[in-house]
Amino acid sequence: MRISFAATCAFCVVAASLPAGAASPGKPEATSELTLDCSEPRLVDAFNWAKKQALAFAFDGDPVGPWYEAALPGREAFCMRDVAHQAMGAHALGLTRHTRNMLHRFAENISESRDWCSYWEIDRYNRPAPVDYKNDAQFWYCLPANYNILNTYYKMYV
Repeated sequence: MRISFAATCAFCVVAASLPAGAASPGKPEATSELTLDCSEPRLVDAFNWAKKQALAFAFDGDPVGPWYEAALPGREAFCMRDVAHQAMGAHALGLTRHTRNMLHRFAENISESRDWCSYWEIDRYNRPAPVDYKNDAQFWYCLPANYNILNTYYKMYV
């Protein structure tokens, strides 16, 4: 996929305000053919930096299956709200297989014992994230996230 447009001053300000570099969490295991063609080189640089960062958080080969970090940094997990917000960008980057797997993990963990809730956050080992889950009676729950994730299922289907 190729994105092409002429830059405006607003885009230049955004590109100029991004940090020059950031530490990546590890070796990226994913690649993407998504490119940006623009008359403003700083915007292209910012896009390339953001793409590299996003791909550095995509993983394969863990017990949970293909996934990308979509939670607070360092948790090695993905949560409903963040997956819902990142799914479309991940799709553009070619991480559809990752998103599909993550959405499947939420769906398969819906349980009557949790009042028909899934886990809010799932880690790379395919477990509920320990910081948010003690047992089926004591766990983090965010009602609006259920609607966010349902909308994401639909968007990804379309």
